[in-house]
Amino acid sequence: MSDKKQQLVLAIIDFLHQSIDDGTVKQDDKESLDIAIQCIGEAFGVDPVDEEQRERLSIEPAKLQSIFDVFL
Repeated sequence: MSDKKQQLVLAIIDFLHQSIDDGTVKQDDKESLDIAIQCIGEAFGVDPVDEEQRERLSIEPAKLQSIFDVFL
């Protein structure tokens, strides 16, 4: 799989984690998002806790939300 696709997947996973952390998503829905994060990561071969992979795929300091806002 291409790095660009995996970069997008990592950005989505980071967005979902951030949405849990900042309260955008209710704590009641945290478990559902955790499962979704795991499934998305596995489907695309992205492990968000693998530091080597994260370093290779990260789009930081950009965030998915800021990129999306630019194109709206």
